[in-house]
Amino acid sequence: MRSVLLFAISLVTIFSVTACSAGRYGSDQAPKTSQYILDNFKKAPYLDPFKSGGDIGSTMEATIALTGVGYKQELVEVGKWLTKNTDKLESAGLKGQYLFAAQALGIESDATVAAQLQELKQYINSDGSIKEETNNFSVALIVFGLLAADENDLAVKVALHLVKQIEPNGGVKYYLGDMESGPAADVTGLVIMALKAAEEFSSGEDKATLEFAVSRTSDWLIGSSYEKRFWLGDTTADVSGTAYAIMALSALGENFDTSLSWLKEQINPKDGGVISAWSAPNSDIFTTNQSILALSKLNFIDVLNNTK
Repeated sequence: MRSVLLFAISLVTIFSVTACSAGRYGSDQAPKTSQYILDNFKKAPYLDPFKSGGDIGSTMEATIALTGVGYKQELVEVGKWLTKNTDKLESAGLKGQYLFAAQALGIESDATVAAQLQELKQYINSDGSIKEETNNFSVALIVFGLLAADENDLAVKVALHLVKQIEPNGGVKYYLGDMESGPAADVTGLVIMALKAAEEFSSGEDKATLEFAVSRTSDWLIGSSYEKRFWLGDTTADVSGTAYAIMALSALGENFDTSLSWLKEQINPKDGGVISAWSAPNSDIFTTNQSILALSKLNFIDVLNNTK
């Protein structure tokens, strides 16, 4: 009787956690912040922070985040613009991000998606490394893109290569061994999410390797926060890094309440955007993009799992 009762309690617990996660997905806890980006899309179906005729990277980043908080229908024209501008996908990282964004937007059946997947595969070596010089942030996006495209075995292979890029202290730099910079919260946070997402499709020794890597990087991330409130970029508070750290902690089931409160304090009361160290006192498109999911206690794995 005791074992039956414990089993029943376990089931209730599992269903409760699942229900809470599912209930949070698509729910915007910071609508004014999302609206800051949506207002930019009212001007054009792309983001243009450099006044270059449309930055496809920040546009895709925004679509992934905004889809997660319930704005998929508002992004139809953005999706059309993306499919017409795949010539801007000039790197493996951007191609991977495109596969992920297409899945989030529900345009994964567009012919451009299959074409970009085939092109991306040409960049990947047999050991999972990328043929061109690619930073670890971009490699993590490639993992998410491959998972979105149901290329799970290849995603695991790239993820295992990404494990080799972890520094001895458990953090991740943009480039392994870069002597001019230390590990960063944003790239470490994204790598944690990518490794954890790939872990689901691994087995045996590969699974053990990914699990251990997630543990190592998580220890560095949790231990490197400043006063357990935010993360530093060089000597100043790194708002984007803190947002990525919150997303990673969310994916890990760790507590991030204090950091989330700090992130909310960085919202510009004038327009709802998020202020960065370099944009203060004004809002910054990039930092706002990267904060949207974190402000709603969501992460990239949530977007991947809920758009499959």
